[in-house]
Amino acid sequence: MVATIFFQFVLVGLLALSTEANDDCDDVIVNCFVNPCDYSVCSANPDAECRSNYCGGCNADFYVDDVQVNCSACPEGMTFNECGSGCGPSSCDNLSNDICPLFCFAGCFCPEGLVKDRDGGDHCIPLDQCQESCEDEGEFFNDCGSPCGEPSCDERDRGKGECIESCQPGCFCDSANGFIRDENNRCIQENECPPPRCDGEGEFFNACGSPCGEPSCDERDRGKGVCIKRCQPGCFCDSANGFIRDQSNRCIQEEQCTLPGQCINEGEVYRVCSSHCGEATCAGVPQVRCANLCLSLCLCDNDNGYVRGPNGDCILLSNCQQAENCQQDETYSVFRHPCDLEESLCPGYPEPPYRPGGPPIAGCFCSEGLLRHNGQCISPVDCPPCNVVSCKVDPCLLATCGASPNARCMSNYCGGCNFTFYDSQCREVQCDGKPTY
Repeated sequence: MVATIFFQFVLVGLLALSTEANDDCDDVIVNCFVNPCDYSVCSANPDAECRSNYCGGCNADFYVDDVQVNCSACPEGMTFNECGSGCGPSSCDNLSNDICPLFCFAGCFCPEGLVKDRDGGDHCIPLDQCQESCEDEGEFFNDCGSPCGEPSCDERDRGKGECIESCQPGCFCDSANGFIRDENNRCIQENECPPPRCDGEGEFFNACGSPCGEPSCDERDRGKGVCIKRCQPGCFCDSANGFIRDQSNRCIQEEQCTLPGQCINEGEVYRVCSSHCGEATCAGVPQVRCANLCLSLCLCDNDNGYVRGPNGDCILLSNCQQAENCQQDETYSVFRHPCDLEESLCPGYPEPPYRPGGPPIAGCFCSEGLLRHNGQCISPVDCPPCNVVSCKVDPCLLATCGASPNARCMSNYCGGCNFTFYDSQCREVQCDGKPTY
């Protein structure tokens, strides 16, 4: 029997995730936003192999030893539901399923008040019996744990602040006896947590570093005087081997420090009293967070086409790997205020959310003289007319962007009750490829 995806979004003739041919299909081969197997389960045969079937719909067939199996037959105590809810705890392995998807699932479900003993399990048990699944040392079952999580080696204060008043059942580390969650999801003693990794050259983790800082190119004697007796854990430059912190927060040999007003690296310029976020980087290269400080330092010369590259040096925009992704009418360039692109959109269409300040952004932008509309760069004369309409409900209220879940939605009343999504750099996001509602 075919296990059918009941939240089908079928678009015949559009680009699809997969359109493998079915030789024995007497119906139309359809295109689907998502792979049907990504959201299908065969509870009656958890180990069955899923094969996508695009004959007449977005279907998922299950096979055991190349023999198609019936997925609607449920173990004793469970019932088959063609459109079951994905909300709430579903098994002892998945007690924190508190996010309700907008679609339903076909499968075998336990009666209300019971959950599966494990993911893919064939027994329904009361929720309080899940405590037997907390088998690790230092772990216990809490039927009213914090929904905001628990402390871990990476986040020591997680779950300790303000949180919503709600019970989250599940396995928790015994923090009262010093246990904490590690990166392998085990409960260990806090003093057994591995030290944070310091990836920079000439840098090491110091569990008891100075709270007064460390020497830098600008302050050679910093941290060497009288200081309070307190340990400050963190990444420090290896001063014993001649390393010192430079203006770009990297550890270099002290003799490599530049003199005031001097930049020795290609593509760098000396900026007097610059904010510490005054340069663009290739996409994907971390940017230094802005600081309310007056700093004089060497930055990449964005005005002449240089940006910070993946190796920490200044390279030409054209050498950024992402420049190859620009479309025919786009240019890989730098915008100093990416969320205030007055010329970027057709007149009358919603402007992206304004984000003042912040570092300049390098990316694929419309070439000079072109405007952005529906993700494409077009001539101003090709901009469609805009008739603003009134909507009873905010179009963004139920809109989601499957391709970019963290994108920000902006209502668009131009010609209808529409919505537009923008990424963290305030550029329009195309949600094609996954359902948008």
